[in-house]
Amino acid sequence: MENLSDTGAIILSNTDLDSLTTFGKYYCEDNIIIQSLSNCPTQVGFTLFIKRNGATYTRQTIYDNNGDIFTRILTSSGTWYAWKTITMS
Repeated sequence: MENLSDTGAIILSNTDLDSLTTFGKYYCEDNIIIQSLSNCPTQVGFTLFIKRNGATYTRQTIYDNNGDIFTRILTSSGTWYAWKTITMS
């Protein structure tokens, strides 16, 4: 991933979203790259925020360009919960 100070980090081709657990902001606007991603709940451009709650869990939240929100958590035991969808449109 390329680090960008204000906008976040670009998600590159073939990234598994399960591997993104570091606190911060990430994004992907390229539809061809999005199609190559693993464990991604959307097929349109998006911004991903990762927040940690100490050693308890890590939360990924995606805001996509259709106005949908997807969220899931990674437990301290290493288990990802399924993506939950919140449709805003």
